[in-house]
Amino acid sequence: MIIDETNYEIANSAVRDILFMYRDMAETYAGFGGTIDTGTFDPFDFLEVEVVEKEGYSLDIDARLLRNGASVAIVCSLHDALCKEPAVWSLRDQTIQVRDAGLFDFDDALRAVIDAGLAPTEEFFGGLATVYERLVRPYLKYLAER
Repeated sequence: MIIDETNYEIANSAVRDILFMYRDMAETYAGFGGTIDTGTFDPFDFLEVEVVEKEGYSLDIDARLLRNGASVAIVCSLHDALCKEPAVWSLRDQTIQVRDAGLFDFDDALRAVIDAGLAPTEEFFGGLATVYERLVRPYLKYLAER
């Protein structure tokens, strides 16, 4: 998705959802858990973000936060599906498509968790703490230190 002055509000809404999701994860589970509130944004729209700003003007959009948060939201959804019997997940085909396009390859632990969840194997649950420590916790620490 290209974010510019015509649609930056969409990105701001997604950031609000991501920050609320991160807070829910930190306060409720200190990581991944059941029924994390991922908000209303479509995470697949934010796996590839390009922010286009006019010269001398900043939209103040964090593309990395959007990508990481979108990835975490997909993992949350996969987690919820795997905790149900039978595991039925409506986002499976879409997740396979973006995985195969390499959109989770920016973090090897994330890619491994996605692969394990799609298999599905028990390694999915074992890898969640690493994904939390790499994608969520550093951003919360960054905010706390500002």
